[in-house]
Amino acid sequence: MKKVTIIGTFIIVALNADFIDTMVQKIKSPRESNISAQKLKEIPSPILEIPVDKNATLDENGSVAPEDEPNLETFILKAIMNNKAFINDKWVAIGEKIGDYKLVDIMDDSVYLTNGKKSKMVFFKNSHKKSIQIITK
Repeated sequence: MKKVTIIGTFIIVALNADFIDTMVQKIKSPRESNISAQKLKEIPSPILEIPVDKNATLDENGSVAPEDEPNLETFILKAIMNNKAFINDKWVAIGEKIGDYKLVDIMDDSVYLTNGKKSKMVFFKNSHKKSIQIITK
């Protein structure tokens, strides 16, 4: 059965060799366009580049939420030890404040901060998480 399949495939390919050569020639031939190369370069890319600040505020859908005031606080988590987190070169315990935020919880690879209106999950810089998740209440 294998021999029949192999021979059949070989015959089909051999009979269609001219068709394949014709298609390859059409692909290789230069294409003409009514649009000049300069006009093609001026067309904007359809791919949007949206820079997202690692500390950006996200709405409930995970989209960047517009803010009333700019987010000036950046938190860098460097260590967690003995129920304390080393954030922005300062050891902080649960219940203590760092900037305008209060440390609410410490997990294995992140901390949970809140300032009443906004909450932030701050992960280690080299964590497997791609970005800092921020939740707006």
